[in-house]
Order: sequence, then C-alpha cells, then structure tokens
Amino acid sequence: MSQNKEPQHKYFNLKSQDLKTQLQNLENYISIASKEKIEIWIDSDQETFLAIAPLKAVTAKLKCSILEVEKGIWRIKLSSY
Repeated sequence: MSQNKEPQHKYFNLKSQDLKTQLQNLENYISIASKEKIEIWIDSDQETFLAIAPLKAVTAKLKCSILEVEKGIWRIKLSSY
C-alpha cells in the first residue's frame, strides 16, 4: 500500500446554522486542527463568521484561508502547517 503524502482534512458544513452555533462549532474545530494536526475545512454562509474565524484561528496559532466555493458560500481552511 502506497503512502499518500497529501495532507488529510476533515470537512464540516455549517451552512444554515445560526451564528452562535457556528462559533461554538468553530472552537471545537480549532481544537481538532491543533491536536490532530490535520486541515479542517468549514463551509459557512454567515459573513460575520468569516470575519471572526480568521481572528480565532490566528490566536490559536493556526493558518487560515477563505475561498468562495459558490455564491454566498465560503470555505474556511484551518491548518497548523
């Protein structure tokens, strides 16, 4: 069996959840990214979430990127590498 060198990731869909729930989930996902050393992908439709997520990620010493995957839906990627 060959070793795959691509980074592993976990995907979470937060679309249609209220902002409070999305932020609570973000704390859990930041913890997962930090402990498991894997990339976390989060899809969200909350613009306020997009403003807060990078600040929380940087505070946790994680890299964060944001990509619009479709109109009104953004993917936040958190990683420790």
